[in-house]
Amino acid sequence: MLLSRYISIRYQFILLLLIVSASLLTIIFMNVSIHKESSERLNALESRYYPALERAVKLNSLLPSLKQQFDAAVVMEDESALITADELTQSLLKDAQKGARVLPEYAQNFENFASSLQTYSQQAKQLSLDFIELNGTFDELSHRATLIEKQLKVLNSISDQLRESIRKQVVETIQTSEAEANQASSVSILLGSILIVSLGVTSFAIQHSITKSISLVTQKMKEIASGDGDLTARIEYNGKDEISLLVSRVNQFIEKLQTIIKSTLDSSNMLEKVSTRMEYSAQNTLALNNQQQTQIEDVTRSIGEMLDSIKHVVDFASQADRQAQSANQKAEQGAEVVTKTSNQIQLLAEKIRTTAAKLAELESNTNNVGSILSTIQNVAEQTNLLALNAAIEAARAGEHGRGFAVVADEVRVLASNTQSSATEINALLVELQNEAHGAVEAMSQGLESSSLGVHNAREAGQSLSEITTQVASITQVNKQIAQATELQHQTSNQIQQRLDDFTDCSQQVSHSTSELESLSHELSNIVAQLSQSTSQFKV
Repeated sequence: MLLSRYISIRYQFILLLLIVSASLLTIIFMNVSIHKESSERLNALESRYYPALERAVKLNSLLPSLKQQFDAAVVMEDESALITADELTQSLLKDAQKGARVLPEYAQNFENFASSLQTYSQQAKQLSLDFIELNGTFDELSHRATLIEKQLKVLNSISDQLRESIRKQVVETIQTSEAEANQASSVSILLGSILIVSLGVTSFAIQHSITKSISLVTQKMKEIASGDGDLTARIEYNGKDEISLLVSRVNQFIEKLQTIIKSTLDSSNMLEKVSTRMEYSAQNTLALNNQQQTQIEDVTRSIGEMLDSIKHVVDFASQADRQAQSANQKAEQGAEVVTKTSNQIQLLAEKIRTTAAKLAELESNTNNVGSILSTIQNVAEQTNLLALNAAIEAARAGEHGRGFAVVADEVRVLASNTQSSATEINALLVELQNEAHGAVEAMSQGLESSSLGVHNAREAGQSLSEITTQVASITQVNKQIAQATELQHQTSNQIQQRLDDFTDCSQQVSHSTSELESLSHELSNIVAQLSQSTSQFKV
């Protein structure tokens, strides 16, 4: 039977202490009682029996001396011996009185002895005086001496009986004390044995109860710890001792641990999903960034080609300007020599054809520039979209994508500026194309006029005047083209610089995205380890 089912450990030890205390108190009380009785007996022996026995022994031993004093008085006829005998008698009477006071239960014996002693002393003294003074016949004195001798024997018998009675009482008292001491020792040994057995049985019962209870709890905890980590299991214990409180606290701890592990599992699953999404976003961002870098490189190459084209346009515009100035000079000279030969007119027509070809080439080049600007606009729009996607992905990345969001905003602004500049350049190119087209038409008209040659000689002055006007317009257009191409060249340089900066930023974003992907991978590993650790528990 387990005591822990009915009594707490505290009260079990209190019960054990009560048993020990009761047994010890019983032994102590018994020993104290026996010791008290023994002490009383020893005190009686010391203060009463031993003094009384000494008096009895003294009385017994002095009686022969008293007889000797009486005999000496008769033989020596010395009355001084009678005085000594009286003194000895008084001493014996005093001892008898002291013995009676010390040992009241033998007072009658001492009084009988004293009475007999007085009678014997008086008769012996009188007989001794009669012997000394020869009062009476010898037979009478002998008869009296015989009677006194008998009386002395009676007195000795009383003394012997008194001494032997006191001695027996002393021996009985000592034997009683020894017997009670032996009995106390036996009882103490018996009670000690009973106490030891009771302590052993009680201690074993308490130890067995505590050990059994702890074993039950330990086995349950071992099953939970070494099993499949089932946190839904609880320790069952029906005892009413302190271990039940421990089991209750352990069950509360397991319940709290179950809640924590369950929350950890839920968080781990959510974290795994977030990690997967983060890793996918990082990979997607990295792919988009690589694609963007490729597109930026293409745009950079296109801008380089556009710069080369613009440089050619500038050269062509300069050459057209020079040719227009030359044509103006020729027109002025033609106005002065309008009357010259048709060969000169043919030469002028040839120059006009050359100019028309150059203008046509200029128109073609401006068309090419417009195509390049369309490409730039498309690149700017795509860059703007990529920057917007990058900003969205950076916002998803949270704190790690803040720097990338700033770069994406800067790229979006740069793309917008590039698109605006390309639009302005496109407008100028459209105007330039219109002007070039007009110049080509004017050159065609001039060519037709020069073809008429001689037929229109009369109208040559007017035609040359118109040519001069057109050449002035061409010169003005060439200047505008030169300014526009110069501005376009500067804008293209700025675009290329921005693209270079954007390339650096894109590389930084790529590096940050790679780090983000690495962190996502590490986070995935941590989530996997956490999942592996928490999967050992059943919640």
